[in-house]
Amino acid sequence: MGRTKLTIADIRGLKNTDYKITALTAQDYFSAKFADEAEIDAVVVNDVSYSCLNLGRTNGFATSVDEIIEATKAVKRGSGACFVITSMPFGTFADKKSGLKNAMWIYKESGCDALHVEGGRAKVIAEMTKNGIPVLGHIGVTKVNIGQTGKTQLKGKTAKTAKVLLAEARELEEAGCWGIVLECMPTEAAKYITEKIGIVTVGIGAGIHCNGQFLVADDMLGCTPEFGAKFVKRYANLPSYIVEAYSRFKEEVQEAEFPLANNSYKMKDDEAAKLKS
Repeated sequence: MGRTKLTIADIRGLKNTDYKITALTAQDYFSAKFADEAEIDAVVVNDVSYSCLNLGRTNGFATSVDEIIEATKAVKRGSGACFVITSMPFGTFADKKSGLKNAMWIYKESGCDALHVEGGRAKVIAEMTKNGIPVLGHIGVTKVNIGQTGKTQLKGKTAKTAKVLLAEARELEEAGCWGIVLECMPTEAAKYITEKIGIVTVGIGAGIHCNGQFLVADDMLGCTPEFGAKFVKRYANLPSYIVEAYSRFKEEVQEAEFPLANNSYKMKDDEAAKLKS
């Protein structure tokens, strides 16, 4: 019997348990399928990762609504029992009116289970949730922060700034978020926030005390060696295996070792004889 897909009610119920939620990015059918086979709880279709890692752009903010919808549809086809979360692209939730319109469109057309909205935006999120759209919030380092500074900067390094982050988290909880991503903050700050709010926290560079952990799949598979954030752990060096396989293919083609008889199709002997005659 296969595993059961988590619902938002299930996720909320994990808040005060020992179970740790696992989440990875997935941008296409196969990445979602692999996550499902590994029994990862949730996959995130992230607009910045999709723009840079799948489409090869240097601008991570360039993903359109139509592109994120199509990427999510592909992920949904392979996601199995994974809970599918789609990030709202940069610039699509600048105010309540446009945010609700774009959220409705993405949620309805993509078939995702929830939307992911970065950078606070409690008033915009409240408009979404009161209209029935499930939202995962996000505080700490966000794409807006990185766009302004050009780098990842730790948030909540002092007691004072950690309390500011807690205030942001409480605003998102009051706005109706079912969970919050905590990105790039000291372990103590993330623990403090996790203990003070009633919804789940999912950390990325926020230490072990969050209710779950999230990584960009390409980072943990070694596909982004130029990105060396401290919170990334390389679980594999996938590019080396791929390049080795491609190189072996080229070598065997040049040496006439591929394709061999077992990789080829044959005519029946009598038909081959007719060709010769």
